[in-house]
Amino acid sequence: MMTTDLTDRMGEIRSPCLFVLADGMYQQRIKTQVEAISDKEIVIVPKARHFVMIDNPDAFFTAIDAFLAAHPPKSS
Repeated sequence: MMTTDLTDRMGEIRSPCLFVLADGMYQQRIKTQVEAISDKEIVIVPKARHFVMIDNPDAFFTAIDAFLAAHPPKSS
């Protein structure tokens, strides 16, 4: 898959980030990878597998809608 590990650069991300994760075995790995991002939200979708948006679209879009509502665009 990926041959470039950017985990050590995650702390450089300054934008709010949302991570919508499946309720599976990779949760801790992803949480560890994004730990250095200061402004992040992690949402775990129960009973979802790899394709969260297909397995539980209601929970997926609810998470995105809530995140976007909490982080409106900044006016120029």
